[in-house]
Amino acid sequence: MSRWRSGFGTTGTTANPAGSGPPRAGGVRLLPAFDKYVVAPRYAGGFLDGISPDRVHRPQGWSSPVPLVNGKFAGVRRFERKGERTAVAVEPFFPVSAPTRKTVRAEIDRFAEFRGSSTTVEWLD
Repeated sequence: MSRWRSGFGTTGTTANPAGSGPPRAGGVRLLPAFDKYVVAPRYAGGFLDGISPDRVHRPQGWSSPVPLVNGKFAGVRRFERKGERTAVAVEPFFPVSAPTRKTVRAEIDRFAEFRGSSTTVEWLD
């Protein structure tokens, strides 16, 4: 078991220490663009669940940050920092329920608090 620092990952313990395989399904996490589960095909395939890899992996080897919802990539997100505010746009791959959107928003707000900014979130569906 390992403990992750608040602001960098989940608070608490995980049965999947770094390097031991994909994280357990359940809940919402924000994965950065170059997270190993986003960029490595041997990991990313299981998270795509029928979604075209081109929606995450853009030309010239660039990957998009993704919200991970219940073990699946739920869309891509973009952000732009404007002074002390961060504008976040989320483009979902499938319909996302209101409670899940609220949880994604809470994760975005938690990260923004860590960075010392406030956020606006726009869903592009």
